[in-house]
This record gives sequence, structure tokens and C-alpha cells, in this order.
Amino acid sequence: MLTNNACPIYRLRPFGCRCMVSSIDCRKTGHAQVDEFILTVNNLFLQYIEHIDPHGGTGSLIDILLYFDQPALLETFQRKMTIAADTVLALNRPIPVLMVPPEHRLRVQPILKKFQLLD
Repeated sequence: MLTNNACPIYRLRPFGCRCMVSSIDCRKTGHAQVDEFILTVNNLFLQYIEHIDPHGGTGSLIDILLYFDQPALLETFQRKMTIAADTVLALNRPIPVLMVPPEHRLRVQPILKKFQLLD
């Protein structure tokens, strides 16, 4: 999606893009290097976003763009704030369990306590 070697939606980028934090300059190496704990924290936030948006949906950026490129679906979403059940997007559901690797469970406790304050 780059235009003139820059992201045209950078200021409006989705959370999935915002949480991609590389410890190296991707432009120089051609790839990102993300700390495993950062991936765990990002996953927690993504799970929480899905939890607090029970009528929303999740999918690849392409799937989401194609979904909202359909005028009827876009209009329904804007009016009802819901995603159609018969879609390629995965519908958001309440969190039955958090996916946190055992080696990160102690480190994420302060974040989880903050989440509890939000509920």
C-alpha cells in the first residue's frame, strides 16, 4: 500500500499496524524484528478490542477493505454498528481465555489489572 515509499494511511492506520513495533529499521533490512513480549502485549490489546466490540469483526486488511467497499454493507455498519453474520470476517466474541505464553504471565499482570478497571 506504499505510495512514494510512504504509507498513505499512516495517520489513520488500524491498530494492527500501530502495534507493529520493530527494534530495527525495516527499510534497511527488509524485515521487522519484534520482541516476543511486545507480540504478547499486542495480542492482549487485540483480544481486548474484540471483547469490547461485540458487534464488530476481524479479518485481514484486504478482507476488511473489500467488506466496506460494498455500499450496502458499509451503510448497514454505519447505521447499526454491526458486521453481517454471513461474511468472510470473523465476528468478535467475548474472551473465554487470554492467550498469554507462560513465560509472559507475570509481566502482563499490571496490564491485565488496568483492563479490569476498564470493565
